[in-house]
Amino acid sequence: MKHHSMGFTLIELLVVMAILSIMLLAITQMQGTTLAASNTLVGQANRMRELQEASGYLSDRIRSARAIQTDPSLTINGGLCMMSSTTAPCFAALVGEVRAGSTAVYGANVYMYVVYKMIPRSEVPAVDRKEDEWADTGTNTMSLVEYRQVVCEPQAYPAGSTTPGQCTTVSPAPTGYVTIPTSVPLVLPTLGNSMTMNVILDYATLDDASGAFTPFATGDIFTIKLRAKNRVNNNVRYTPISGPFTLKVKPRN
Repeated sequence: MKHHSMGFTLIELLVVMAILSIMLLAITQMQGTTLAASNTLVGQANRMRELQEASGYLSDRIRSARAIQTDPSLTINGGLCMMSSTTAPCFAALVGEVRAGSTAVYGANVYMYVVYKMIPRSEVPAVDRKEDEWADTGTNTMSLVEYRQVVCEPQAYPAGSTTPGQCTTVSPAPTGYVTIPTSVPLVLPTLGNSMTMNVILDYATLDDASGAFTPFATGDIFTIKLRAKNRVNNNVRYTPISGPFTLKVKPRN
């Protein structure tokens, strides 16, 4: 007696194919969601690392500064540099660095005025920022920048030179030398001309749930508050999510 095995009908095959297609689509969507979530977490981790590095750099500068200038009448480039500003907060300091070339004075052989200021990202020279149309529109994002003007450095220059001379504690300074200042003047040179600029933190923001916050506050303890803002898949994201990253520093001087 012969037995005939029955195969799948066309309808059964179509049903199986439909089920498999749905399963594959679900798996693909799950992988896409997982990848997007992973990229978001990695991006937030990178932003957090940048915030920590920027605040650490600032804290080192503040801790070792020979003088800090936070007077509201501080003028830079003809405009006021006010720490309390909620649109372009800034402050200035006199800091020292050790570079090869001569004996250090007070632990450093290069002294410079530095200004830390929040500016719209669009004002940063194109060579110093990655092109980002959204970030560069209006004040969507900002950049924390450092302006530097060298006061004195290791090499001594002849009389009449416009280049800074070697640092000294002697006043008046001998030819080719500059006496190390003890404070930051209330009027500093034009930014971008005699002062060089470095970006300390990109994609910064002053946004907070309660309105714009001030990133700097002084007193016996200097407070630094930094927060990042960027757009991922057309969604604006803040780092940290809950509010600005805060670091408190005790100036030595």
